[in-house]
Amino acid sequence: MKLFCLGAVALCSLVCFAQDTSYKTDPGYQKEMAKALDAEHRHRHDEELDALKSACKKAHDASTECLNMLMKLQSQTGDYKGAAESAAKLELIVRSPQDKATASLWRGSALMRLNRDKRNHEALAEADKELKNALALDPDLNFARFIDGQVLALMNQDEAARAEFAEYVERAKASDTFRERGVRFAANPALAREKMAPPFSIVTADGTPLSLDSLNGRVVLLDFWATWCGPCKLELPHVKKLAEKYAGRPFVVLSVSIDRDESKWKDYITKNEMRWLQYNDAKGNIAQLFGVHSIPHYFTIDTDGILRSEDVRGETDIDGIIKKLVAQAEASHAEPSKQSGSAAGAEKSDAQAALANLAGRR
Repeated sequence: MKLFCLGAVALCSLVCFAQDTSYKTDPGYQKEMAKALDAEHRHRHDEELDALKSACKKAHDASTECLNMLMKLQSQTGDYKGAAESAAKLELIVRSPQDKATASLWRGSALMRLNRDKRNHEALAEADKELKNALALDPDLNFARFIDGQVLALMNQDEAARAEFAEYVERAKASDTFRERGVRFAANPALAREKMAPPFSIVTADGTPLSLDSLNGRVVLLDFWATWCGPCKLELPHVKKLAEKYAGRPFVVLSVSIDRDESKWKDYITKNEMRWLQYNDAKGNIAQLFGVHSIPHYFTIDTDGILRSEDVRGETDIDGIIKKLVAQAEASHAEPSKQSGSAAGAEKSDAQAALANLAGRR
């Protein structure tokens, strides 16, 4: 009932301002929005958040622009409670069915993320309701199906979750970053309850299109670094040793540089013979997905795409974790081979074939 009450309070406080646009000429509002945009440009999230909260207050929560920016920033920085509240306010002042659907999607997503660990059934049911409302208003908002599949999986409604993921996959474009993840969740909804590494699609330094889910079946060491980072240079021999030690086994290193000078990055990886998968994340999109704020920074991801460890500057026994995960992967791969001549032993996934091609080019 707490979430419902929050919505009711928001309704009471917003309804009389829904038609009021006088805030647009308010110098105080304009000043705070300008501060927020400047802070966004400088990637100063704390300053941006303070300015947006002030601007929304001066606009009496009647500014769709301000609430949109605040909701997205709160979600980006992990304040899912705040994002859900901002989305609820937004739902009340936008008019078109598409805008209302989008606000419902954001609120449902925030509620899902807020309750992933504690599994508050009432809050998850509210998230499910929001996402179904989003689809009722805009059936083309396909991503709501993916999020709702996660909500249903968290509620242990696996068959309903499977149906949502399957419909999402059927409607998704082949280029959709989450499509491969949807396929895996449809096959095994229990995975949606795990702490999965966020999906992404990139083009590596050698021009190879690659998605995280295409690495399914391999242990992944995700290595965030930069050419100007002193500790990263010290860690390079260790990363190179791991790449060489597990070559030909179900393991891959993906090094993600946050360098903005692409030519310097390319020269560095060539000079230092970094012959494993490389990507230049100049805009910081992948780093933002993983919440990386300092480097070197490592993540180990198992063969199902589940995050198994996070390490900043050698605080975790990465070698031991990788050894264990690779052994588990090899044991798992060995099982089908015992079935002589079986389809299970003969089949090779598209992801494995792509990786084999990658290895062949090196």
